[in-house]
Amino acid sequence: MARTRISRGSYSIEAGIFKAQLLLNVHMPPPPDHVFYNTKDVGIGVTGSYEGDQAELTGTALVGKKSLSVQVTLRKLAGLGAG
Repeated sequence: MARTRISRGSYSIEAGIFKAQLLLNVHMPPPPDHVFYNTKDVGIGVTGSYEGDQAELTGTALVGKKSLSVQVTLRKLAGLGAG
């Protein structure tokens, strides 16, 4: 059985600064040993900078009563659409 999470959130990009917040909700039964999937809601907030095709983000994930540090590097691998 596939496990799915529903997410919703928002982000802003301005003058090289990226900010985002995301809430993940369980849609299907979670795997028993995964920290993000063993709670009803997971809130994640990140902020960081971007330049060209890369962004460096740090933030916090609130997992039940725990708070976990999040550090992410995003790179654009391909564009969408024709052109």
